[in-house]
Amino acid sequence: MTLYDLFLVAAAVVFVTVTGFMGWSIVCRRRREGETIRLELLWWALPTLLMLLLFVLTIFSATRG
Repeated sequence: MTLYDLFLVAAAVVFVTVTGFMGWSIVCRRRREGETIRLELLWWALPTLLMLLLFVLTIFSATRG
């Protein structure tokens, strides 16, 4: 398995997880009166941080050799 294949699988897992959580949020966690936006921010922040980590690791890996 090449590095490209590994990142492709990781991207697919992230995509399925994020879209699954978003769908669950739309169906089960509709905004109720007095509810905060913490959960929505968390669902935005975690994938964003993961993508930034993958970006940094890719740049590090690409510039090593």
